[in-house]
Amino acid sequence: MSFTVSHTDGATGLRGAAAAFVGTVAALDEPALLEPSRCRGWSRLEVVDHVLAGWRELFAGLGRQLDHVAAGLPEGFHAFQGHVLTSGDLMATWAVETVLHQLDLDTATDVPAGALRLARRTAEHVDDFHDRLPPAA
Repeated sequence: MSFTVSHTDGATGLRGAAAAFVGTVAALDEPALLEPSRCRGWSRLEVVDHVLAGWRELFAGLGRQLDHVAAGLPEGFHAFQGHVLTSGDLMATWAVETVLHQLDLDTATDVPAGALRLARRTAEHVDDFHDRLPPAA
């Protein structure tokens, strides 16, 4: 199965996921950040650090892509196994990553519905996984 996410949908999903993640983290005090997350062996702070490291890579990649477009080079972001992602797919990847890690923080804060829909849509298109999803609500 294959699908792609538009630039607008990817950007919207990432904006919502990032805002919710930042809001969730901002509500945690220092002792709470040192508590275990749902990621085995990681504290909440380690999850936050992982997400921030990913965002740094994402935004560096987006900046490089703007240089490539300005130079007349082909658009697309090179990813694992020789795949090239569109800007929408790249931002959608990080929207999904961010919303999943917000859940890993194990707080009572809400995750954005749009990012959850994007995560489900992504999972529905992953071979060997889509058949194991519960029915959509």
